[in-house]
Amino acid sequence: MGKMADFEALNESRSETLRQIRGMISQEASLWALFFKGHDTSEMIAHLKKNHTRFRDLWDQHERIRQQMVDAGFMPPPVPIGDAVPGPVEVPDRHAIEDTLKAELDTARAEYYVASQEFRLLVVHGTGLPAPDGNLSAKQVAADHAAALRKYTKATRRFNAFLTDGKLPDEE
Repeated sequence: MGKMADFEALNESRSETLRQIRGMISQEASLWALFFKGHDTSEMIAHLKKNHTRFRDLWDQHERIRQQMVDAGFMPPPVPIGDAVPGPVEVPDRHAIEDTLKAELDTARAEYYVASQEFRLLVVHGTGLPAPDGNLSAKQVAADHAAALRKYTKATRRFNAFLTDGKLPDEE
């Protein structure tokens, strides 16, 4: 029973500390909202300075309680920040590659837009040509539209893969 009581007491202390921290953050959010409505910034800065020490004390208290819970086996140890989320892959000439991929994306988008307009006109008005020339013309417009869509989709994927994962375009 002693271990459960210790857990409940520590967990309640931790929860109370977190409630107080959340309350302070809510107060700060309200203060910022007032600031953006044109209130005096000097009041806001004074308030922030006053609460900085209180916030730091609450945060330190929270960390001490959390460490006590870890030491008692109630919680897993914290993950070091460097191990939690891998940082972005640093790519040499990142901006140049990004600019090239963006230019390819813009070109593909423009080509798709033109092909899409031609395809819509074909759907609405037809080719105006008798068979077999009309059929061949319709097939060509549809093929151009499909090819432009594939090119646009590929350019979008390459650009997004580079932005999100740092994946170089040749790594497909």
